[in-house]
Amino acid sequence: MDAVLSVEDLNVTFSGFKALSGVNLNVFDREIVTIIGPNGAGKSTLLDAIVSKSPVSSGHIRYQGKEITNKLPHEVARMGIGRKFQNPNVYNELTVFDNILLALKGTHGILASITAKLTQTKKSKIHDALERTGLVDKAFEQVSSLSHGQKQWVEIAMVLAQDPSIVLLDEPTAGMTGDETYMTGEIIKSISKSHAVVVIEHDMEFVKQIAKRIVVLHQGQVLAEGSIESIQANPKVIEVYLGRETINTAA
Repeated sequence: MDAVLSVEDLNVTFSGFKALSGVNLNVFDREIVTIIGPNGAGKSTLLDAIVSKSPVSSGHIRYQGKEITNKLPHEVARMGIGRKFQNPNVYNELTVFDNILLALKGTHGILASITAKLTQTKKSKIHDALERTGLVDKAFEQVSSLSHGQKQWVEIAMVLAQDPSIVLLDEPTAGMTGDETYMTGEIIKSISKSHAVVVIEHDMEFVKQIAKRIVVLHQGQVLAEGSIESIQANPKVIEVYLGRETINTAA
């Protein structure tokens, strides 16, 4: 089976500093790959490089077999790679429904998008995104009235409405309550039934909830890769990351 996304010997350098060094990663259809690692390990930089937010110094990024290294960000998005950043990027003054409508492919401008006649196809896409993220009952509520976690789900719905084949999520549970974190895990597992999903996360309990395959980054390199069981038993991972997390949790 061919990978949906393939990263090969990827290097990203900022003013002489190697943020990523020789990173390799394959992501296959309908799987969840969780990326963990200490702060500064290069996790967000990897997602930035995939969507062309950070320029690649050398190496290759291929999406469905096609080279996408250093393409323009909007070209990458149109090809089918959806990215959610750490903080919710939503329109608080609009309803949940209108936020998702704005995210649909082919919409241009807030007023034009909202006032344009809705096709049945667009209605179906919006409803599907609402259902997948548990927001059907919130569809016509103003986003400003939602909790932080619900705002995160709105942005995930906005990404889904764009018809991506792969969804990249950067710390999707940051700032959430325990219940919201669990619900987000269930949303991600549902998404993976029809999409490839890459998740950056620090919360190891959440990682256990969703992870099938984990990639550990450390100092811009892949330190380890495998199942949750193999990662938890890896001495190098315990030394540089999991041991530190345990200490932080106990503090």
